[in-house]
Amino acid sequence: MQEYNFKILIKNFIFIILVSAGIFVSINGCENPLETGYFDPRIMITDANGNILGGDTTAWCKTTNPSYTIFAVQFAYPNPTKDGKTQIYVINNQDVRMTLYFEDGNIAYNSNYGYNFYTFLIDGRKFDYKNTVKKLYIKTSAGQECSGYIQFD
Repeated sequence: MQEYNFKILIKNFIFIILVSAGIFVSINGCENPLETGYFDPRIMITDANGNILGGDTTAWCKTTNPSYTIFAVQFAYPNPTKDGKTQIYVINNQDVRMTLYFEDGNIAYNSNYGYNFYTFLIDGRKFDYKNTVKKLYIKTSAGQECSGYIQFD
C-alpha cells in the first residue's frame, strides 16, 4: 500500500514539475527572437546581447574601427523589440547637435552631444508604437546620417 502511494506521489510530482516548466517558458518567452514569429524583411534581426541573427544587415551605419570615424551607430537591439524597448549605441567624435526621429516625425532625442559614446533607449510605447515597424533616422548638425527599421512588438 505504501509503495502504491509513493508511485502516485512521484507521478504527481513529475506532473507539477512539467506544468511549472511550461508556465515558466510561456511567461518568460524565448531569448532567441528568431523563434518568436514574423519578422519584417526591412529590419536587422538582433538579440538582447547585440548579436546579429539575420534580416537586412545593410541597415544602420557601423564601423569596425571607431577611432577612424566621426560618427558611428550600432544597430538597434533587440530588434524586434521586447516590451517595446530597444537601445542604440552612438559613437560621436565631435561636438554636434544630434536628432533621433521616426519617419512619422516623432522625436526620440534632440540635443547637443560632445565627444563620447552614447546609449539611447528607444521606447516605442512613448509613441504608441505597437505591432508596427518604424524607420528611425539619426542625424547630426555636421551632416552625418544613419537610419534603420525597428519592429515594435
